[in-house]
Amino acid sequence: MTLGHDFDFEAAGRGIPAGFIGSPNDVAKLALFLASDASRYIVGQTIICDGGQTLVMPLTGDFRGRRNEKWGSRYLSSEASRTGS
Repeated sequence: MTLGHDFDFEAAGRGIPAGFIGSPNDVAKLALFLASDASRYIVGQTIICDGGQTLVMPLTGDFRGRRNEKWGSRYLSSEASRTGS
């Protein structure tokens, strides 16, 4: 799928809990992690790399409709953002 030059990535990202549209690089980083020794204890899991969209889908009704929920920078508490936890 090719997006037009007028596609607003920032506006589209507001409807995603992570606050932005992911890139192929985001998926590649997950693949590299899973292929590394750092993931050696992860066995038989389904890992979803979608910025949190499937997490909130049941809460927002028809996934094709416009959502008014605000996600992104306020998704984590300011304390969690500072400490990284």
